[in-house]
Amino acid sequence: MTEWLIRELSRLLPHWTFVLLTSELGDAEAASRLHSENTRRLCVERPPQAAGHRAGRGMLRRNGRLAQISETIRHRLAGRHPIARSSNLEAGDRLALLSSLGADLLFCPFGQFQMPAFQDPRVPTVSVIYDLQFLSYPQFFSAHDLAHRTDAYALTCERSDALVCISEATRQSVLKTESVAADRVTTIHIRTGDVKERTSANHTSTDVLMRLGLAPGRFFLYPANLWRHKNHEVLITAVNKVLRRNEQWDFKVVCSGAGLDRLEDLRTMAASLGLADRVLFTGFLPRPELETLLAECRGVIYPSLYEGFGIPLVEAMRAGKPVAC
Repeated sequence: MTEWLIRELSRLLPHWTFVLLTSELGDAEAASRLHSENTRRLCVERPPQAAGHRAGRGMLRRNGRLAQISETIRHRLAGRHPIARSSNLEAGDRLALLSSLGADLLFCPFGQFQMPAFQDPRVPTVSVIYDLQFLSYPQFFSAHDLAHRTDAYALTCERSDALVCISEATRQSVLKTESVAADRVTTIHIRTGDVKERTSANHTSTDVLMRLGLAPGRFFLYPANLWRHKNHEVLITAVNKVLRRNEQWDFKVVCSGAGLDRLEDLRTMAASLGLADRVLFTGFLPRPELETLLAECRGVIYPSLYEGFGIPLVEAMRAGKPVAC
């Protein structure tokens, strides 16, 4: 969503400048995927108080006075260089970063995961809230992660001038859990990605289906990371029950998505029930391969316990695939 939004805004508003505050880990990807005449990147590092928070966020290291750094930032953003690296700002200087850039708005696409570290009360702040799973299923989070999400969510609601929720269900959850005025919380539905035309005979289809031992129309797809709330254990149990009732059932179930910390446990569970060749865990798949599986599957199974929106369901419907939740 964020990538598409930045790309479209930069196209629709060619006279505006969009400065992306990136992390060390995410900067290279941003450079390759988000580049235009009016898009610039400012690589920052993790703020000291956010140590241990979500990987890939950055902090500004100390390197002299704000005025000196601001001049460097302004010079590089105004020049040919698409990236400026600022280092080591103290907490007070960090809050002044936006005004030093002359920013009109701070947009926080991951507000619920990391509080607006560069928030400046003089600059309007808009944050996105995807879901409040940590309130509904706290048992799925470590004590540290739960505490961080709780603090980040509260501060995001407190410091943001406007909150954008990806579904009306999420918006209603926000209004129930925080003392936020209703007119500050807006629902803007997340969108699906662009789907390229394809046929079952194309190169990508042939490669991924052969590698996974799949036949077109003879498998179901569960496109979800292996997080606990995605409920893969129940899916494996359900497949086992179906096979006990109908041994001739020859479909496979393909579970795509990252999650190395749970991958082996889920594979072991499937194998213990004799389902090693029936329930397949592919790990992370490139987008073209995932789209191929969606195009060639019999249908999409989605037993997730919680979704802020559920974009894979919309993608399945758009592809004309039946969905079981």
